[in-house]
Amino acid sequence: RRAILAVNMALPHLSPPGAPEELSLLGMQWMMRTSELDVIVGAETASTLGDLRDRLVTQVAKKTIAQKNMVRTQDLDSGNPHQQRAILEPLSALVIFVNAVCIGMSLDVS
Repeated sequence: RRAILAVNMALPHLSPPGAPEELSLLGMQWMMRTSELDVIVGAETASTLGDLRDRLVTQVAKKTIAQKNMVRTQDLDSGNPHQQRAILEPLSALVIFVNAVCIGMSLDVS
């Protein structure tokens, strides 16, 4: 909250009218695009804004990946991928084996 207030004090044209403790869309866009935050708002505030920016980018990336892969974002966070692979590999082998047996049986019948 203090970091957002510092941005709005340093750059009043980005501040939402009547709400100096809130980050406007213009303020967020400025924060996402500016690489040298510490020059304008100071090192401590720049560090806080950098952390906020990283969390925003992570959440947006996670949401985009989840949408493109048709999974829930919770699915990306949960479970151990090695554990899932350990279950899927024997299951895939079983399906391949059953398929081979079925093909073999159909060839024997004809």
